Amino acid sequence: MIHIICVAYKRVIPLRILIDSFLNQTDPRWRLYIIHDGPAPDDVRAVTNQYNDQRIRFEESEQRNGYWGHPNRRKMLEKLVFNRTDYLLMTNDDNYYVPRFVEMMLSRTKNGLDKTGMVYCDTVHNYSNYDVLKTKMKTGSVDMGSFITRVDIAKKIGFKYVVVEADGKFAEECAMYCRKYKLEVKYIPKALFIHN
Repeated sequence: MIHIICVAYKRVIPLRILIDSFLNQTDPRWRLYIIHDGPAPDDVRAVTNQYNDQRIRFEESEQRNGYWGHPNRRKMLEKLVFNRTDYLLMTNDDNYYVPRFVEMMLSRTKNGLDKTGMVYCDTVHNYSNYDVLKTKMKTGSVDMGSFITRVDIAKKIGFKYVVVEADGKFAEECAMYCRKYKLEVKYIPKALFIHN
């Protein structure tokens, strides 16, 4: 199972595309938790209300927290209920995933039966002129939406960042934890998600 924490902010069309990208997954083992940064406008609420799928949950913070939505990521991670073999993906409302993303990422975990701590893939990224960003688990070479990590690892590390480089810092800490405890970090050399 992949628990997806998605930060949203006033972007109706990208949010709809993100949700549809998960509804079109070949593997149904996902849960999407969308948190809007501050009170959501009516058009955003209208989009989320259109979906009648128990795997999709929507909430909004009482006030705008800013900092690229990172305080909302922390809040959602802290209250996430999970099983030991579950994984976490953090993303934004302007990211899109290929239909086999969940299937391919979970296939590398062997359904949690092995010692896989993280799985990551490449990204089609707007920062590189919509070219493929070869992902590495270090600041400047990873986007938050390009890796999954076990939820128990993410909770132990915690999401304490309020800087633009949070993607890399969180990825680095998760990878270091995995190495320290002899958990595998697996790489899929394919662009499975698009950062817009």
